[in-house]
Amino acid sequence: RSRDELAKILKDEVLDIWQVADLTGMKRSSIHTYLVRPKSDFPRPVWESSPTDSSGSQKRHPTRLWSRTEVEAWMLRRTRRPE
Repeated sequence: RSRDELAKILKDEVLDIWQVADLTGMKRSSIHTYLVRPKSDFPRPVWESSPTDSSGSQKRHPTRLWSRTEVEAWMLRRTRRPE
């Protein structure tokens, strides 16, 4: 695939925390809460930066990226009602 095709796939299929918040209608802090809950079924990020910088100092939050498909599937599971 060409570089342009790959860039489009990434743009369409990979979401940062701001985009996940927009898609789900949640606040970023709520997404973080789901991530740290032990039994949460919220999708795990497909990529996460190191929690430390090059000097070894702890950063506030790592950068995280999610699969749009996984987030949308999670949203669908949450909206389904048992019959």
